[in-house]
Amino acid sequence: MSTENIIKEGAILGSLSGSALLGLMVFVLAGIAWHLYKTLHKEAGERTKELISETKNTNVLIREQIAVSRASSDSLVKFIETHCSKTNDKLEAIETDLMRMDERLVKLTQIRNDELRSIFKKKENND
Repeated sequence: MSTENIIKEGAILGSLSGSALLGLMVFVLAGIAWHLYKTLHKEAGERTKELISETKNTNVLIREQIAVSRASSDSLVKFIETHCSKTNDKLEAIETDLMRMDERLVKLTQIRNDELRSIFKKKENND
């Protein structure tokens, strides 16, 4: 732009009435407001996209953590089942041994009682 054009445009602006200048200022401010709105809307849209992406990533991480937890739980359950089955077998063997010992003790008690009776009878007969 040449200096003459700038002077002509300045003269045209200077010749406008007060209400025309006010209208021009309103138009310029509306353009600025519209530009700011579009810029903010674009930034908000980008931020929303970022948040959606972060949410998706978080969901993927949560799914992976759930899968790891399930695998860990399954392994723990299998370990407990295996360990408890062995423990149960051992407890059954111990119970069987205790029952045999109890049977032997009952027999020994009967033998002892029979022997004591026999001793008391002999003692009574001798007296």
